[in-house]
Amino acid sequence: MKLCRSAQTTGTGADIFGEFKTTTLSWDSGAFITEFKVYPEMVVFEQRFPKGVKGTTLNESDPYKVRDDVSTAFPSFLANATTDAGFLAFSGDMTGSGAKHGTGLGDVPTGVTGFGPTCFFSKDLKDSAVLSSYSQFMAASNGKREGAIAYGAQASITEFPAGYSLSFVLAVSRNGGVNMAFEEWGTKLLRKYGKSRENSWRDYSLNYLGYSTDNGAFYYYQTEGHTGGKRISEQEDTCTPQNTKACKWAGPGKDYQETLIDVSEYAKQQKIPYKYGSLL
Repeated sequence: MKLCRSAQTTGTGADIFGEFKTTTLSWDSGAFITEFKVYPEMVVFEQRFPKGVKGTTLNESDPYKVRDDVSTAFPSFLANATTDAGFLAFSGDMTGSGAKHGTGLGDVPTGVTGFGPTCFFSKDLKDSAVLSSYSQFMAASNGKREGAIAYGAQASITEFPAGYSLSFVLAVSRNGGVNMAFEEWGTKLLRKYGKSRENSWRDYSLNYLGYSTDNGAFYYYQTEGHTGGKRISEQEDTCTPQNTKACKWAGPGKDYQETLIDVSEYAKQQKIPYKYGSLL
């Protein structure tokens, strides 16, 4: 549904990031508000629903089917715009598991598993900018429509309460390189929410040695005494350390519990100072 713009105002202000200029657009007599907030090194795009709204999903009979689209669009960028800018987008089920890179906007990943922090950078790497959600992180997404990439709320959301808002940020870096752009973007988000990197420095798993059977570890899909690749199962996806009943084995050997007990005993014998363990 397209809205009719009813008013436009401009203004200035200042906050923890410095001075900014605003351009506020009112749609359908104030039912929907969009605002640009322009700082020297970043732009914040905000969407607001002062009165609330119902029936916002693009598929009322089955909202889940449209979870990879968006029901609002601010900002929106032409996907076929001519540009030689490159991009690196963090996406996938675990954000980084589906990272993608390319040139232009047409291949930028979208949807619930596609949307994530994306860095756009010039060919000489002198200028970079990271685009991401800035608030309501679990509701924000992007989708492709009418030759553009639109950033807004997931189309599966059925209504917004009065006063609801969500926003996106484009954080500019002129210090060169993708890594620096992400560092500066991260610093801005930490500052906005009053957080610091100190908590990550104190993280137990980063400060101490541990043992994990997460995906990729030797004992993740096999146990002691079984040759790699010899496991057979009628349900491959359900054969995990938490669901050993779904596993069938090609020969004799130990189960997960026995295997991890042996790992613990071996660590004691070799004086390996594990401080924690995780069975995944």
